Amino acid sequence: MLQTGRCPRGDACMMAHNAIEFWLHPDRYRTETCKDGDSCCRPVCFFAHNEAEHRITRIHRTDAAGNPFARAKYSMAGSICE
Repeated sequence: MLQTGRCPRGDACMMAHNAIEFWLHPDRYRTETCKDGDSCCRPVCFFAHNEAEHRITRIHRTDAAGNPFARAKYSMAGSICE
């Protein structure tokens, strides 16, 4: 990110630059179960609430302990994408 607050790669950048981009990424969105399940009251929830909403992605990334996306590329505002 430059001081302008915009990534020099624009829409072509493969990194998430904020939490919303991170959770809405196709390899992340609704790949985990919502802890609130059917009682979730969020207007927009990034997690699956039932089997029909649960998504399996073509790319499944885990760390050695089996935790998904432990090594996901995530750059917060103010950082420079590498």
